[in-house]
Amino acid sequence: MANALTRIEVPSLYIGAENDVILPPSSADGMEDFITDLEKHTVMDSGHWTQQGKKPGKKLIE
Repeated sequence: MANALTRIEVPSLYIGAENDVILPPSSADGMEDFITDLEKHTVMDSGHWTQQGKKPGKKLIE
């Protein structure tokens, strides 16, 4: 059952933070291989606890 899901077929959004040392933007590298419709965005000048609510919020609304 653990290997049953090999592809994600729904539109997906990844928002990462430029200076995140816990989950850097590079942690999303390769996601396109198993997520068919993936849109990736990086919030610049931000770390793990993104304090820039307008930038990620705007992407979610779009």
